[in-house]
Amino acid sequence: MPERTSKKNSKKKVASKKAPAKKRLGPRQPRAKSATLAAPPDTCFVMMPFGDPFDLYYERVYLPAIEAANLAPARADDLFRPSGIVGDLWEMIQAAKVLLAELTTKNANVFYELGLAHAIGKPVVLVSETMNDVPFDLQPLRIILYSKSDPNWGEKLAADVTAALRETLATPVEAVPMIFRTRVQSQGPEQDATEARLELLERKLDLLQRHAPHAASTRREDRVKSIGIKVVIEARRVVDESTLKNWFFRWYRQGVKINDLSFAAEMAQMNQTLQRKMVDLFMETKREELLQT
Repeated sequence: MPERTSKKNSKKKVASKKAPAKKRLGPRQPRAKSATLAAPPDTCFVMMPFGDPFDLYYERVYLPAIEAANLAPARADDLFRPSGIVGDLWEMIQAAKVLLAELTTKNANVFYELGLAHAIGKPVVLVSETMNDVPFDLQPLRIILYSKSDPNWGEKLAADVTAALRETLATPVEAVPMIFRTRVQSQGPEQDATEARLELLERKLDLLQRHAPHAASTRREDRVKSIGIKVVIEARRVVDESTLKNWFFRWYRQGVKINDLSFAAEMAQMNQTLQRKMVDLFMETKREELLQT
């Protein structure tokens, strides 16, 4: 007769069960909006390359890891355009409470930002896939390394980053190399106060102009949603006058206005000749409606 297992042992067995394996990078997180001009308090400014695969790393690894440390993630996109981008970047670095630098691929922009951060004594958490991407001068510092050969490398890296950020927040002085702990005065030439204000206004105006296309894109997306995505999808299938009539009358009779149909045709990249014929169809329809009244 088998021996009975005690409750105590039973609890131990339940507790020892391993959790199911997670996906390599974890679930996709909604991308946080990049900070502009100045990062808010308690921000972690991320210095890393842009594009694949780093955008994915940011969304699925670094962003949730930073938020787990109760910090707001911020990242500057499209660096070093003409005019005020470097100034915006400089303000974000100064305002951030802690910074994270992804050194993989030896990206020049990342090292430029890291140099600015170190020069003003900012605490920075350093991350790299390999020590080969870490310059000799930085190798004595603490580096978080990760290996993508590990099936759970994303989760492990996120946990290491969160722990490092929390430790840095608790003891920020230790995260700054000793040589950078002494405050120094700027050696830049003095600028007239009026000129400085004008330059700042020009930079803010440039920033607004650069964000205008994004705002216009957002408005287009909102309009497509209000019209109905099906209208646009079906407009993409219009290849001749016959399919144009079917598409036009299907939606016009359902109350979609001609302006919205024209917009949907434009978004679907409908042939210009067919778009003009659609307007002719509308005019003919309106004439027939007037004759019937």
